[in-house]
Amino acid sequence: EYMGKDKHTSQMRTLCCGLISLFLLAVVVPAAGEVVMVLDLFRHGARNPLDRGSGEEDGGELTPVGLRQSYLLGNYIRKRYLEDAKLLSPTYNFNEISVISTDTNRSLMSAQAHLVGLYENTMPNYDKTKQRFIPPINVRQDLIDSLQAEPNVLPKALQPIAVVTREKDDDRVLYPTKVCNDQFKHMEEDSYVYDDKIRALEREMTDFAGQIAEKMKRKGPLNLKDLRKICGSLMAREASGEKIVPTILTDEEYRKLQFIYDYIGMNKYAGTERIRQVIATPLMQAMIGYFDGKINVKDNPGKLIVMSGHDTTMIALLASLKILNSDCMLANKNNYNPTPECPSIPRFAANIFVELHKDGENYAVKFFYNDLAYDICGDGKPGDKLCPYDAFKAKITRLQYDFDVACLLNGVPPFPSQPFYLLLIVTFVLSIACGIIYWRLRSLSIDKH
Repeated sequence: EYMGKDKHTSQMRTLCCGLISLFLLAVVVPAAGEVVMVLDLFRHGARNPLDRGSGEEDGGELTPVGLRQSYLLGNYIRKRYLEDAKLLSPTYNFNEISVISTDTNRSLMSAQAHLVGLYENTMPNYDKTKQRFIPPINVRQDLIDSLQAEPNVLPKALQPIAVVTREKDDDRVLYPTKVCNDQFKHMEEDSYVYDDKIRALEREMTDFAGQIAEKMKRKGPLNLKDLRKICGSLMAREASGEKIVPTILTDEEYRKLQFIYDYIGMNKYAGTERIRQVIATPLMQAMIGYFDGKINVKDNPGKLIVMSGHDTTMIALLASLKILNSDCMLANKNNYNPTPECPSIPRFAANIFVELHKDGENYAVKFFYNDLAYDICGDGKPGDKLCPYDAFKAKITRLQYDFDVACLLNGVPPFPSQPFYLLLIVTFVLSIACGIIYWRLRSLSIDKH
């Protein structure tokens, strides 16, 4: 009888705990609600290798493949946020969308192709009988006649959209390394030189570096940075249709090179907390500014912020949120194969969507990297979870640092955090101390005599 009561009590306790857990889950986990704003950040499409030295000097320029990638990404945005989510109007509304790009041809052209995919065939018709469409010049009559048969303002209903850009030296949000420049170079060099894992990896890869130098007809010895540049060039050539495996490298060699490309890229743009802060802070501040404006400004019409940039800022942001992890890359170096749990750094046309959701008076954020949701309020692993906006904002704020101070833009150097500078300070202090001791001992010696 007592055992029966204990069993019944245990079942009731389990049921009550389950109901309480469900209640707490409903309270703590925000409902999806509707998407009210999206930040669409993407890397430009495939480009020519940066070290390409043709007569046309087209190194780094966007290729037809890169244009197509950017167009298809824009077309996906159209389906996701215009057709399915009904976030955007069917035709272009300048109040709803802001487009920002770095001041490079490949990013500007990627942004334009992206927008063609987003607003394809949406240009409104016009009254063909009105002569006001003819500019005040002697336009050929046959051209006028051909245009009269065109129902749209522009052929194929193309919708031009303004793209805003800033000079590289003034673009904190998408080109912070150019603004920070010399200070960033010092941070990057210190991160590479004083990283024990990099030193060990360089020793381990000595034979492999010699092997690649021979195959690529490069003068050795090659360090890890050299190998990363070679891999970047090969990936650009591969994106344009050239066969790398097995024509140039074996599959194992190419995988190892891609590991080095990712790992050294992580070291360069996210190797220390300060580097991550410097690169990601302006982007984080801009993101919070857009979302706060949407939440706090009544009837704010903004819905989509498009940012066409580079892998630099994306790496720092993803690493800050623990989505990118160099330790898991290192653990898989012998059989490198990126997974959702341990993704690669952004390749051409890689994308980040940050969605702002609203449910009643509550707001939350969902984060996507290459169309896969990640738990940014938790451990940064894949997970289709909403992060309450207040928690997201608090986390993003904690990850920031004063950009002006770190980059010496106000003339005040930050307290040095790297071993080299600390060593200089310690050496200076010890030198002064030794000088004082020497002077005191010499004084005592003179007094004795």
